[in-house]
Amino acid sequence: MPDTGAEPDRPIPEGVRRTLDQLCRRVAQTFHALEVSVFLVNPAVDSRKFYLAGTTWHKTMPYQWRSTDPLEQGVTNWVLRNQKPVIIFDWTTGIQDQHFLQTEYRGLVWTDRIGIIEEACRVLGVPSPQELPSLSEISTPVFVSSELAGVIRCSAGRFDVRSAGPWYYNLDDLRLLELVAAAVARYWGFFLHQGRIIAAQEQWRARAFTDLRHQLKGPLDQLHIWTDGLLAEDDLADPDLQKRLQIIRGVARKGVRDRFGGREERGRGTIGWGGSL
Repeated sequence: MPDTGAEPDRPIPEGVRRTLDQLCRRVAQTFHALEVSVFLVNPAVDSRKFYLAGTTWHKTMPYQWRSTDPLEQGVTNWVLRNQKPVIIFDWTTGIQDQHFLQTEYRGLVWTDRIGIIEEACRVLGVPSPQELPSLSEISTPVFVSSELAGVIRCSAGRFDVRSAGPWYYNLDDLRLLELVAAAVARYWGFFLHQGRIIAAQEQWRARAFTDLRHQLKGPLDQLHIWTDGLLAEDDLADPDLQKRLQIIRGVARKGVRDRFGGREERGRGTIGWGGSL
């Protein structure tokens, strides 16, 4: 169950991160990938940013979000801009054969931001990148209700020191990754939907308290004036009645601000998160 109780400044709640980290690990095991990552958009936080929502990368990720900015390079940004999947059989060949790369994926420029080549050399014990086997990658967009919601990618396909190959992804692998993307979309879409429901409930509650305070203001003001008038009378000698009138006046003076204000403020605080789902 998605955790909808995250902090307002956290676009991807911790509960969602843990779930998607587990999913990325399972995908990495299935695809024998050196790295699997998911980026998702949180529309009410920033519809232009796709935040890191899950990854298997054990090193520090040099970026926490991607965008559809045409100046941004890399496979992830290309998929976000074009909303199409990418399959690269071998980055070594792709880097050398830019004509082929631009024919298949116009405008795509590969950048090794996370240091996948260095990590591949370390895993295989290869002293030089020139001695590495092919570095394959697949990436596909994530859609929620036909709207672009993110991207999932697998880097260094079939990368297993115990295996002699193949070292690349094929179209069947890409189709399987698209099914994973659909599962991510259902999970994230449910989370966003729940958040909108919570936000709507809190907004309704806040408006209800505000309306109630306004409706009671007039009668309570009249009650305050009435009790003040009775307490000012000289012939009011009954101490018990005076005590009761003072209690009534105190309640009227405070009005509904103290009784409903705290609850209303808490509602607004929750709206801050619900609205940023």
